[in-house]
Amino acid sequence: MGKKKKKRTPEELYWCYYCDRVFKDEGTLILHQKAKHFRCPACTKKLNTAQGLQVHCDQVHKINVERVPAAKPDRDSMDREIFGMAGVPEGMKPGGVFGFVGVPWKSCGTLWRC
Repeated sequence: MGKKKKKRTPEELYWCYYCDRVFKDEGTLILHQKAKHFRCPACTKKLNTAQGLQVHCDQVHKINVERVPAAKPDRDSMDREIFGMAGVPEGMKPGGVFGFVGVPWKSCGTLWRC
């Protein structure tokens, strides 16, 4: 038999601030953010933050990037410094602006709606 997976509480979730995708660990989340949200549109270089992408595009390619690529419309601002889960506003959960309306996981602990 295999090892049982630990059920995560809502506070232990790793999720992308920009698109609400949920991940099993923070390393995978960071790889996702670099590949989907912090990749240069001109040279496909992967940066660590949205501000890094903005500075790179301005200095190297003379491109003005004003929004985070592939982000939800209400979360595409370059103002917030997000790296993995660092910088995500306190109390914010996936699916909501500042907290989730309803229950985003079943009582059994999974992440899918009832």
